[in-house]
Amino acid sequence: MRLVEAAEVARRRRFDWLVRLRPDLEFHAPIGRLADLDARAVHASFRESGLGDVNDHFAIVPREHATAYFDIGSGCPSALDVQTSRCMGDLAQGQHTYPECAIKMRLEQFGAPIANFPRIFSLVRDDSCVRTVEMWRGLSHSDKCGNTGN
Repeated sequence: MRLVEAAEVARRRRFDWLVRLRPDLEFHAPIGRLADLDARAVHASFRESGLGDVNDHFAIVPREHATAYFDIGSGCPSALDVQTSRCMGDLAQGQHTYPECAIKMRLEQFGAPIANFPRIFSLVRDDSCVRTVEMWRGLSHSDKCGNTGN
């Protein structure tokens, strides 16, 4: 967020929207016009696993919710937050969470609604790299592929 805020100061104007984008995504359709999106909601896809947690690969975020989404490091969830969350996975008996859950909790904490955005993207990976939609299985690591899983 500090880089965004510095850019806003330099241009003497706040951004209307910010985009969270992994550099290894491939889009299969146009994103569309920002004017057609609900400016009160964070637009993100939900995980392929169907568990109801937001996918952390891509999001279109109105500036008013940018701190909630992008400045998550200043408010990591506590063990109690994780135990009482409405996230789908329970890691280490509620003492650990995963990024999508932390994002979801943070947006809820700040009252930022989440609008489902069509999953018009996929990760670009070498065909020999393992990929799974199973949340807790299939994670692997190699020098060629890095960490793979979801």
